[in-house]
Amino acid sequence: MQGGKRIKIGVVGAGLIGQVEHIPNLRRLPDLYEIVGVADASAEMRGILQGRGLTVLPDYTQLLEAGLDAILIAAPDQYHAEITIQALEKGINVFCEKPLCFSVAQAREIAAAKARAGRVVQVGYMKRFDTSYELLL
Repeated sequence: MQGGKRIKIGVVGAGLIGQVEHIPNLRRLPDLYEIVGVADASAEMRGILQGRGLTVLPDYTQLLEAGLDAILIAAPDQYHAEITIQALEKGINVFCEKPLCFSVAQAREIAAAKARAGRVVQVGYMKRFDTSYELLL
């Protein structure tokens, strides 16, 4: 936590993992996180989320202008690299669902943006703690 204040976080993507895991987990920790908004392309999903008391936006670029400390990217995979780089360019820390990107070139571009921004990029990969995966070792 940054000096005792809540982390202002935005969520991009309210599909299954966003609805079932990320948004509920952030809401369970209100002393740590303030969900500034959730961006999702689906008008139907935005309506559902708004009904649950969340601020919703149709476009993630609006979220990047909302004074965030961090962004959680749970959008479709093909947008992860683009959103990550744009967030870093705005000085926003990033937690991104897997995969972070699809190519070595994109990974290098993200690494360079991270170095310029001096921010955190973390990739969510919970399978390393999944019992089935652990049994394979």
